[in-house]
Amino acid sequence: MASGKGCSFGNMPRGQGPGAGEGGMTAGEMATLAEEAVETVRRTLEEGVEKVIRAEGGRSPSWRRNQVDVPEGVSGGWAVERFSVTPEQESFQQLRCALNPQRPARIVPAGEYTRLVRNGNVVMSDTPDEIRDHLEPMGRARGLCLVNGLGLGVVVQGMLRMVDVERVTVVERSGDVIRLVAPHYQERYGDRVEIVHADAFAWRPPRGVRYDVVWHDVWDDICADNLPEMARLKRRYASKAVWQGCWCQDECRGQRDRVTAGRGWY
Repeated sequence: MASGKGCSFGNMPRGQGPGAGEGGMTAGEMATLAEEAVETVRRTLEEGVEKVIRAEGGRSPSWRRNQVDVPEGVSGGWAVERFSVTPEQESFQQLRCALNPQRPARIVPAGEYTRLVRNGNVVMSDTPDEIRDHLEPMGRARGLCLVNGLGLGVVVQGMLRMVDVERVTVVERSGDVIRLVAPHYQERYGDRVEIVHADAFAWRPPRGVRYDVVWHDVWDDICADNLPEMARLKRRYASKAVWQGCWCQDECRGQRDRVTAGRGWY
């Protein structure tokens, strides 16, 4: 996983939405707007959930099926933790989003989740938006796959559930993350998962091996400053990948383009 670094463009933490900005309205006007906005957002979310469930054939949405059950634990400055989001907290997120609709937000529905924390800061979680970030590589997975960045193992788990996947190799530079997360998947999937303790920017795949899917996820935040590293990883693995992608690359490009156009980072 990448170290926590500053972002010159501003950043959006993984698995959580940004706070609302200040407005020029009176308290009464804000209260009225908030009530109307919350109701609108709630109706929109309910309609969206119903559409997703119908599309899934009445089953739980795909993000729920891809949540992880990695045991809680601590190693060095890292920890795997369970956490809950209450209906009241969900409503508050909706309110923040409604009051500042031009700013991107990641609303986390009420429920139970797992997060990976480094020195008190959330690095990733198995919340809906974060799982959806990884649906493309999971859906493309077949044959030999390579994942740079273990995290909670959301992508690893999703890939290994695909019957056409022969093996998933994971490159992770943190020994603490490996100790916390890797045994869970090694016990479940055996030799179909290979864990390599190395830095993705320096590791060299075995000679003669080409991966059907390569997924790069070594960043903590959605930030345009990540784009040079994304380009660097793609160049490094280009000859070793049939298809490759980076976590939230399109969002990072959009942020860069908005800043370049003078519209702010959101």
